[in-house]
Amino acid sequence: MPINRIKNIDEIENQDGDKISIADLASGMYGGSGGTVSASGLAITREEDADSIDYSFNVGGNAADGHSSSASHVMFAGGYDGSTLNTCDMKQFSTSSYSADHGDLTQARSSLAAGSDGTQVMFGAGHNGSASPNVNTCDMKQFSDSSYSEGHGALSQARHAPAAASDGTQVMFGGGYTNGNVNTCDMKQFSDSSYSEGHGALTVATHSPAAASDGTQVMFGGGYRTASVNTVEIKQFSTDAIAVDHGDLTVARFALAAGSDGTQVMFGGGRNGSYANTVDMKQFSTAALAVDHGDLIQARRYLAAGSDGTQVMFGGGENGSRLDTCDMKQFSSAANAVDHGDLTQERSGLSAGSGNA
Repeated sequence: MPINRIKNIDEIENQDGDKISIADLASGMYGGSGGTVSASGLAITREEDADSIDYSFNVGGNAADGHSSSASHVMFAGGYDGSTLNTCDMKQFSTSSYSADHGDLTQARSSLAAGSDGTQVMFGAGHNGSASPNVNTCDMKQFSDSSYSEGHGALSQARHAPAAASDGTQVMFGGGYTNGNVNTCDMKQFSDSSYSEGHGALTVATHSPAAASDGTQVMFGGGYRTASVNTVEIKQFSTDAIAVDHGDLTVARFALAAGSDGTQVMFGGGRNGSYANTVDMKQFSTAALAVDHGDLIQARRYLAAGSDGTQVMFGGGENGSRLDTCDMKQFSSAANAVDHGDLTQERSGLSAGSGNA
């Protein structure tokens, strides 16, 4: 049987028996230009009709934080338009045309969070609009299939307004709100629909932060404690130790959204007294303050975002009115975002992940 893709390996061996680590390969030690290594290791893509020795190596091409270096689409799901929604939309990076309907979640809810492995998105937590509003439901929704999502177990704690990010094999959910702010972090596997496991905590109980990953750690930024905060924290996938402080955003705000290119995180939107169109860039490698990186086309909060590794698509939100706006913002330039079409319906409190349909 032909093998088209191999994932999650730590080293390769040549025909002479020499072992080469993925870290050394990525660094350019063997004559390449280097790349980004993530927790999911190396993806090897077989060329059509190639012999077994003729493979192209894509280092860091896995999904992390709901972004993939080759992502074609963002999947937006859930939200609120006067009532809670189970709507799923698919929106392409390559065109600003309208998004397309992509089925539904198993449960209508807003203020949920999501992470992607590049082929599917795990949506978890949320607010169902009832007298007992907090949910711990997890859904799995495929990029390749517009039928209903499937139930995928539950988080350890029912809550709404957490943030989440993925390393390609699991999703870390952090923070949120029950009868008050929580600092709970959960880890939930893509491969297993059983309950998530506790995975340490944020430094302070916070709701409505944003999060993104470089494949080994998650950066949480902003949120609401007793007021809006500009705090940034880093939390490792490999340990359940408590998150550590990692500097600050340029502006305190909550209900923002984020996407990563594997070395830095772009945070956009939010609210702190007024609606924000601020976009910040924050590095994984340093706890120095974030830097201003232009603006969104509309100031708003409760939006969602997904990245393809070169740009972030922001969608939805509200600024007194619920919006269907989609923006595209480049990592390489501090120029303002540009319009990128619309979602299928105006809504806020949605979540998103990116990958390939």
